[in-house]
Amino acid sequence: MSGSAKSFHSFCHIFCSIVRGFCARKDSGNMPDRCVVAGCSSTPNVEIEIALHKIPFFGDHRSEAKAIRKKWADFVKLKRAKVTATASSAVC
Repeated sequence: MSGSAKSFHSFCHIFCSIVRGFCARKDSGNMPDRCVVAGCSSTPNVEIEIALHKIPFFGDHRSEAKAIRKKWADFVKLKRAKVTATASSAVC
C-alpha cells in the first residue's frame, strides 16, 4: 500500500471509531467480505485483528441516520467516486 493509501486507511480507522457509537442500526443480514476504501482490499481476519464494519443505517430514513450514513459514503467517495454504498458495504 502506498503512503497516501496508508494515510487514507488510517483516517478510515479513526473515522470509523468516532462514528461507531452511532451505529445502532437494523442489520441487513448480509456479511461484508471486503473493505470498500480505495487502496484497501482487506477481508476479515481474527488472527491479525482485521474487522469489517458495515456502513451504518442502511434503510433507516430518520434525518440523523441519513446524515451519518452520508458522511460514511462521502468518505469512501473521496477516492472512489463511482462506489455506491449498499447494505453490505463496509470499511475495516
